[in-house]
Amino acid sequence: GINTSGNVIAANFEANPGGQNFPISGTNAITNNVWHHAAANFDGTTWKLYLNGNLENTSTPGAVPRSDTIQRAALGAMITSTGTALGRFEGVIDEARVWNYARTASEIQASKNAEVTSGSGLVARWGLNEGAGATVGDSLSTPANGTIIGSGYVWTTGFVPPVPGNLPP
Repeated sequence: GINTSGNVIAANFEANPGGQNFPISGTNAITNNVWHHAAANFDGTTWKLYLNGNLENTSTPGAVPRSDTIQRAALGAMITSTGTALGRFEGVIDEARVWNYARTASEIQASKNAEVTSGSGLVARWGLNEGAGATVGDSLSTPANGTIIGSGYVWTTGFVPPVPGNLPP
């Protein structure tokens, strides 16, 4: 997500046991109207947040994410456990991916400007290339397709990687 206090990237997980939340926020303000790559990972000990392939912040919460949560997953919105959206991202999203391990800084850096359609440990991938409709397809062999909730969305051309030598920091 985006922490509006400072306009920085943010992520959060709910711990097991107890349900305590462990938010983390970046340090560098996000520039509007510029493509950014965001990544969050947790290796069982350290919670890490990356912006444009660069480590923004770390935390050692001393807890692990819940495996039995009823919290819903969302791209571009925070959805409550009852399905209510609490705001929406006002921007363009492309190439959302979920991995079953904490990727290294080198792996994140190497793929931040690429369309990744397969790979060891890749468990979900939404390229957001549909161009129409309200279904967001997961392109992997065991798909976890999604549905756009709400109105006012527009399909647009996805991310075009910058020319080598002109990559964002």
